Amino acid sequence: MKQEKEFWLVTTGHLEDRLWFREEDDFKVGMNYVAVQAALTDVSILAFILMSNHVHFVLSCSENEAKEFVCIFKKQYGQYYSKKYSSKKLLRLNSVDFRQLSPKDESLERGIEEKRKGRERPAAP
Repeated sequence: MKQEKEFWLVTTGHLEDRLWFREEDDFKVGMNYVAVQAALTDVSILAFILMSNHVHFVLSCSENEAKEFVCIFKKQYGQYYSKKYSSKKLLRLNSVDFRQLSPKDESLERGIEEKRKGRERPAAP
């Protein structure tokens, strides 16, 4: 029997006093870790956005797969960050919120649209 797909909006807590991504290279490394994790798992990434002090993902997978995906992403990126900036435990205690999205209503579409709008930046004057 075919298992119905689950969709998850995953948001990490906003760090108030530190940044996940300080430089453009940090964003590039983070994006590469997302791609590597996607290739190594059965998680489908429908949308994601890396903000300076937190991240968002819209994933298609089980809840356990979503939790494992984010845990490994945080661990990989945390090791990179620790090595580059000589900082310990940046992401280890950072909270993560998992919200299930339903394809039967507009919540899945809204989750993706919110992430798309978050990427748009106003044009420079």
